[in-house]
Amino acid sequence: MSPRAATWTLSIHSKDNKSGLYLCRPDLLSFRHLPHPGTDELGHMEIIAAIVYQLTRNLCIDEIKESGFDSYFVDHTTGIYPVSAGGIPFSVSPIASKGDIITNLHEDMAAEQKARTTYDNILRLADDPDVKDVIKFLRERELVHYQRFGEGKRGR
Repeated sequence: MSPRAATWTLSIHSKDNKSGLYLCRPDLLSFRHLPHPGTDELGHMEIIAAIVYQLTRNLCIDEIKESGFDSYFVDHTTGIYPVSAGGIPFSVSPIASKGDIITNLHEDMAAEQKARTTYDNILRLADDPDVKDVIKFLRERELVHYQRFGEGKRGR
């Protein structure tokens, strides 16, 4: 897999991110059937960082240039920086908390679907079976989260 794939992978926790969403949402703690989503999302971020590190740790300058990773490299070398594949950095702007549990659950469910779509897109582009296996695992977690939030909404 090319180093450019590292930027696709970082996209999961950037523009349409949900990581920050769950870290600032104490209302989610009221769902006994859910582990705290912030904990799970931090685990996802750790897995993504490990993938990016493995894809970029031994790059030579020619590989960086040939793979299209050079724009990212100029600003971040091979450090982990949450930025979308389009170059849009992590932002708190997608964090939507209205103070209404039903509204927030709909936002959470939408965030899970955005993440699933990003994983689907990465799977279409990826060619490294080890990376694809991890992405498939993370994608499955998004489906579980979506289902759990739906169960929480029905229980309200």
